[in-house]
Amino acid sequence: MNSGPRPLAVDDTAFRDNMVAAIDGDATAQTFMGMYYYQRADGPSLFDTDIRPTASQNADLVAAFVWWTKAAKQGNVCAQHNLASCYYGGLGVERCRKHAIEWMERSAASGHVHSIFDLGVILLSDPDADTETKQRALALWKRAANAQFPPAQHNWAWAILQCTHKAECFPNGVVPDRAHGLRHLKAAAARGFAPSIGVLSEMERQTRST
Repeated sequence: MNSGPRPLAVDDTAFRDNMVAAIDGDATAQTFMGMYYYQRADGPSLFDTDIRPTASQNADLVAAFVWWTKAAKQGNVCAQHNLASCYYGGLGVERCRKHAIEWMERSAASGHVHSIFDLGVILLSDPDADTETKQRALALWKRAANAQFPPAQHNWAWAILQCTHKAECFPNGVVPDRAHGLRHLKAAAARGFAPSIGVLSEMERQTRST
């Protein structure tokens, strides 16, 4: 989920000005409005598909979905990413994997690194994904990892170090060596990515205990 500005009070001048711009069709303002309602909902992550929002949260999530749809159709990349996440998580709209992939594809095609990573996540979430799909998903993680996106660096490293997929699922059918995985894991940890820090700490603990 893309981070956004702090929630604004309804009587805030900036909020009113932004609302007017959004109503007039400004895609950036519409994206902002979507983020405002999403933040106001203070609900679950759009990728936390096991948690359902309350009725009041859902009303705000529906509003967020509506605004992001308007902006996404105008080509706003962040709105496209958030709209895809709504469809994937079923927040503010019925869950639809097909639409989630379609909108994430659009955003990823613009080079949006978060979308490139999340598209890989969505593709790999299918328990029936074939080898070609898995290979594409891992290639997307590799691309996002090379763009220094910490979650992608972590997942790409984990796939290498834990051999979570068969060799033929990796780009070019080759699993990178362990040193390659460790470099990405350390790079993510250096950027403060907590899961990577935790994995490295556990690896060090295991090394000391042997």
